[in-house]
Formats: sequence, structure tokens, C-alpha cells
Amino acid sequence: MLKVVHDAEESNEPAGGSLLDQIIGDGARQILAAALQAEVATSKSVVAFLSACRGR
Repeated sequence: MLKVVHDAEESNEPAGGSLLDQIIGDGARQILAAALQAEVATSKSVVAFLSACRGR
């Protein structure tokens, strides 16, 4: 599974952040993960369709 990694050393935010920041960050990570999964699924579908059209 794909993961979004945050480098705390390069961040300007204090370690941990507020609860709201953590909730928003978790939600953003979930949205990005879902978008990446959808993109991969779409790419696989396009490749399968094109392969079928070419008779492979």
C-alpha cells in the first residue's frame, strides 16, 4: 500500500501539533491515499482496455 510520509525535521510546525491539526492531517492523508488508489485503478483499467483492443 502507498503511504504519505511527513518529515518532522523539515517542518515548521511544533512536534505533535494540536489535536485539530492531527485530525486534519489524518483526513488529508486518507483523501490522498484514496485518490492514489483510484488513480492506480484507473491506470490499470486503461492498460487492460488498450491491451484488449490490441488483442493482447
